Amino acid sequence: MSRFRTKFVRLLVATDVAARGLDVDDLTHIINYHAPTDPDVYIHRSGRTGRAGKSGVSITIIHSKEISALRAVEKRLGREIAYSKIPGGREICEKQLFNFIDTVERVQIDSEQIDSFLPAVYKKLGWMTREELIQRFVSVEFNRFLSYYKDIKDLAANEEKAPDQRKKRSWDAKGGQEGEKDMDKSQFIFKTFRLNLGRNSQVTKRELMRYINRLKVTRSIEIGQINISDNYSHVDLDGRYENQLLKAFKANKYNGITVEASVVTSTKNAKRNKDSYRK
Repeated sequence: MSRFRTKFVRLLVATDVAARGLDVDDLTHIINYHAPTDPDVYIHRSGRTGRAGKSGVSITIIHSKEISALRAVEKRLGREIAYSKIPGGREICEKQLFNFIDTVERVQIDSEQIDSFLPAVYKKLGWMTREELIQRFVSVEFNRFLSYYKDIKDLAANEEKAPDQRKKRSWDAKGGQEGEKDMDKSQFIFKTFRLNLGRNSQVTKRELMRYINRLKVTRSIEIGQINISDNYSHVDLDGRYENQLLKAFKANKYNGITVEASVVTSTKNAKRNKDSYRK
C-alpha cells in the first residue's frame, strides 16, 4: 500500500476491506469486478477517484444478472450510469493495433545510434513493397493476438438473441423438470413478497438471494429490489411464480427459521423491462 501511495506500484488489486482504508490521491481509474450488493459500498469505492475535488473514471465489469444492482446505485446517485457491451475479439484487436501504431508514431529515433545499421537493413528488406512491409511489421506484433481471439466465443452473443429464439427450462417447487418452453421474456410483473426475515434474523441481501435461489422454483428466478427492515424484508420477485414461491418459502427454513411469506398488494410492483436481471 505504501508503494502504491508513492506511485512506485501503478496498479493495486484489492478487496472491499482494503478499498475502504485507501488514503491515496490522484487515482484516475477504479475498476470494479462485479457490482456490490450495497449501493453505498459502490459509491464509496468509486468515489476514490474524486478526492480533493478531482475526477476520474469508474468502470464496472458485470454479468447481465447484476444489472439490477447498478440500477439501485443509479437511484441512490440520482443519475444514470453509461452502459456498454463487452467488446468482441475484433474490437479488442483493433484497439490494440492502433495503440501499437500510436506507439510507433511517437517513438523517439536515435539516428546517431542506428544510422550505421540502416544500409544493411534497407538492403535486407528492399525486395518487399511498402504494403508488404507494413503487413509484416504489424503481424510481428499481432499474430499472437489474432491467434488468441480467433476462436474465442463472443461473450455478448447471448444478449443479442431475439426473445422468441430464447428457450428456458422450467422447474417446479421441488426442482423437478417440467420441460422446455419457449418464453417471451420481454416483460412480466414483479410482485412484492413480505418475509419474516430482517436484520434481527442476521439476514443480508446477498444471503437472501442465495436462499431464494436454493428454493429451485425455477432455474433462474427473477429478483428485483430488496429492502430489509429490522423484523421483515420486502423482496420483488417474478409474479409468474407466485403460488410456487409461497409454497417453497413455507417448505424451506432459513437458518432454522420457519419462513412466513405473503404478497404485498401495492403500487410498488413494477413491470419488468430489458434492464431487469436474472438470479
